[in-house]
Amino acid sequence: MSEGMGSMNKCRYISMLERWFDGESVEEDIRGHVEACSSCAAHLKQLQALRDAAQGVPRDEIASAQFLAFMAGIREGVTAPEPVRRPVWRLGWMAAAVLVLTFSLFWTVSGGPDAYEATVVESCSSDLEGATVSAYASDDGVMTVAVMVSVDEDSWGDDR
Repeated sequence: MSEGMGSMNKCRYISMLERWFDGESVEEDIRGHVEACSSCAAHLKQLQALRDAAQGVPRDEIASAQFLAFMAGIREGVTAPEPVRRPVWRLGWMAAAVLVLTFSLFWTVSGGPDAYEATVVESCSSDLEGATVSAYASDDGVMTVAVMVSVDEDSWGDDR
């Protein structure tokens, strides 16, 4: 309450004074302190002025019929479940996951692309020491020639 009062009072008894003013029991002799401390006395006057002003505000009473309708509205608002709202992005992510799963399953079950088959047409050796030549032909007439040469350390010479 002391922050709301706009008071710059730094007295350590302010919080106890406010509790005492609200009817709580406090261990200190607040009445004696207020008589000795001008800051706390001024704060007590402000508290009393606020209480008097609040009590001067007229109170409208709610009729029994209005009160029952009011309480029924509160109960309805508390017990009524909120509508479930699923964001659009969640639906998009779920659709993407289903597509990935479907394609993955299709790829796994189908075995993937057909293996490329080639037949060895010719295999021979050349006059080069350690060289092997292999030729492969596919069903559509594409010819692949592979030359494999193994080289020793001594054949490189000294000008590496």
